[in-house]
Amino acid sequence: MIETTSSRGDSELEHIDSQTGFSPNLVKSLQRNHYINAINYANFEGESLQVIFKHKIYARNLTIQAFPSPCLNDSLELIWKGNIPDEDLSRFECTKILIPDRGGFLSAEPEDYCLIQGGMTIALPETAYILNNRQLSRSPGIEVDIQLIQNGCFYKGRLINFNPGAFLFTLETDNNPGLLWINRDETFQIILNKNVTTQHQP
Repeated sequence: MIETTSSRGDSELEHIDSQTGFSPNLVKSLQRNHYINAINYANFEGESLQVIFKHKIYARNLTIQAFPSPCLNDSLELIWKGNIPDEDLSRFECTKILIPDRGGFLSAEPEDYCLIQGGMTIALPETAYILNNRQLSRSPGIEVDIQLIQNGCFYKGRLINFNPGAFLFTLETDNNPGLLWINRDETFQIILNKNVTTQHQP
């Protein structure tokens, strides 16, 4: 199996042994007075944060993009980015926010929060955790084909799972006899194709 990360300017291929996607490295943390800098930098660059909600009854997660306002203390105001899913957010619990930071993410679990018109306010915790691409939770890739292109050669595969910073896919040797020619040190292109079957009603 092959994993490619989208958090770097150049593409990177890496063989892994399982589909868990977790790094053996220990998780590091940052104190609030330090990770606030990443929030304010995102505000300056016009980047959005990811707000992760979990349904209070059903095993279902919801991710909403939100722009951070300038932050000086332990209170952060977020404004939704564009249209948000048509969901009753009172039925969900905010479990964490993901803050972009130098190609990776910081994860902070709100101590408290309040939904407001067009966004929410969050009481920031003392500590945020530094995540690498493999420590982010992953969603399964369902019926998504992969086409990898390098130096005019085409390779077919399928998506296994993905997160905001990386995606994992597999290339079967039976369908790709030239796999040995893939050069992990060179750039390549990836095309994703969702298999959707359209049913026509009479």
